[in-house]
Amino acid sequence: MARMLLPTIGFGWTMRAMGFIQLGTFAIALVSGVPRQSPRKSGPIIDWSVFGEAAFTLYLLGAFLAFLGVFFPFFFLSSYAREKQGLSYIDSLNLTLVLNGIGFPARLIPSFIARHTGTMNVFIAFLFSSALCMYTWIPVHSTPGLYVWTVFYSLSVGGVQSLFLAVVTIINSDMSKIGARLGIISAGVGIGALLGSPISGAIISASGGSYVGAQIFSGSTLVVGGLFVLASREMKRRQEGQGLWMKL
Repeated sequence: MARMLLPTIGFGWTMRAMGFIQLGTFAIALVSGVPRQSPRKSGPIIDWSVFGEAAFTLYLLGAFLAFLGVFFPFFFLSSYAREKQGLSYIDSLNLTLVLNGIGFPARLIPSFIARHTGTMNVFIAFLFSSALCMYTWIPVHSTPGLYVWTVFYSLSVGGVQSLFLAVVTIINSDMSKIGARLGIISAGVGIGALLGSPISGAIISASGGSYVGAQIFSGSTLVVGGLFVLASREMKRRQEGQGLWMKL
């Protein structure tokens, strides 16, 4: 949409047109949606007691670290394709379209898998598969290879994006405070997503235009984040006294 509108109506009206579409779609949800439960009485903005729960705190750290790297390709894949592969502006945007388009089924399929194998188990698997994809981006030096890589990364990261909030319902110990705890995780993820791309951009600039350092940084944050989430799973498993391969 932006590609078609920018040359004809300019940046301002392109942003307005996209905003009107969002307004229309959100209005449907606003009119048709109803709360599942009655809102609880007002309380503190932040539920500080949750930081005394090891499983939750480890998960918060893991999600924050992972999302430092998750969105790097969404912001830099197009520029990488132009600068390193010599693709035109239009062709480079097509890669971003593929990245987002494949993400639609990629956000649905992991949920079906999680019903049978455990949400947290699937989330951890997709974290590490996304990290692996990030590292395998480094040796890709052809346009067909870049398209293949884009498909695989989108399939992997879709599971990360769709399941990170669902995990909160598993590690949460007090369902009466689930809203506040979802908010804390969303805030942590939001800060990570906000910081990750500028850090990656600074690494690229400091490396003289090389993307390797940023690719390693993004892959490593996914790995370290995955390890924290794995530790959170272990804490939850021990609390419940279950076996190592439990459905969680």
